[in-house]
Amino acid sequence: MIISKQFKFYAAHRNEEIGGKCANLHGHRYGITCKFEVRRVSSISTLFSEFDDRVGRLIAEQYDHGMLIHRGDTLFTTLSRHEREFGETLKMKVLEGPTSVENLAYTLFSEISALGFRLLNLEVKETDTSTVEYSLEDWKRDRSRFGWRREPVSRSMENLSAESAAGPVMAVTD
Repeated sequence: MIISKQFKFYAAHRNEEIGGKCANLHGHRYGITCKFEVRRVSSISTLFSEFDDRVGRLIAEQYDHGMLIHRGDTLFTTLSRHEREFGETLKMKVLEGPTSVENLAYTLFSEISALGFRLLNLEVKETDTSTVEYSLEDWKRDRSRFGWRREPVSRSMENLSAESAAGPVMAVTD
């Protein structure tokens, strides 16, 4: 059985790798659609609120109204220096590669899966007309192909993952 959940967040980013207008700092309203495989063991499989509580919190705490930024981007160095010099904390979601929608899909797929859900497919809508559809097979292929994409788990991810340490949220019994 498949459960589909939608989430959204607003974030700034730039892709310094491709140049042109996308190299400039700009923002998007990202739409995320997750398709989860669940097992039904009673009258329900998984409470929708379980997805909202865990995935929604991940999105709100790490992505929404923040900046997606590549660790190798010179802007990251500048902003980090600004934080140190002025004692200001900026909400930055640091990626190990350029902030393309494809790399964002990989990162989100990794983090959502780490919450204990069986994620089969993730759609990331960057604009009204542009969506990346990212599958479990894509994630496995990317994971084996790109070493830099094996990101260390952040402190906030450890907190979220600790709550799901008992195992995947796959089924709720009566």
